Amino acid sequence: MRNSIELHMSGLCKLGTIPNCKHVQTFRGHINNACCISWHPQSTLTQDPAMINLASSSFDGSIKLWNLQSDEPIAEIEGHAPFRVSKVKFHPSGRFLTTACYDHSWRLWDLETQEEILHQESHSKAVHDITFQCDGSLSAHCVC
Repeated sequence: MRNSIELHMSGLCKLGTIPNCKHVQTFRGHINNACCISWHPQSTLTQDPAMINLASSSFDGSIKLWNLQSDEPIAEIEGHAPFRVSKVKFHPSGRFLTTACYDHSWRLWDLETQEEILHQESHSKAVHDITFQCDGSLSAHCVC
């Protein structure tokens, strides 16, 4: 079975199945538009459903971490508010999370400690996207 996530302007993130479009779970926690969601690299494969399986971001700068057993976030990462977090992306190892933000920066977070370990500032404009090379050794950022 494949899964799909819908992001809503209300802040809700809804998990469903493909191809039968069955609603599975609603994640509640953002108070503003949900704008990005990222699956943990091992989600639904080897990752325990009680552990972090998803990360989401919102226009209000909030970042939520979710498991697959609750509709409430299991943790929140703070540091970008009030700026929109346009992208969240797990490192291929699953231990780190990157966030791209409209404050002209991106950050790398250690999910075990939930602390910021890198803050790259000084982009000329908002950072819209970020991705990793498959082995996680390099990252690329999109500024528009």
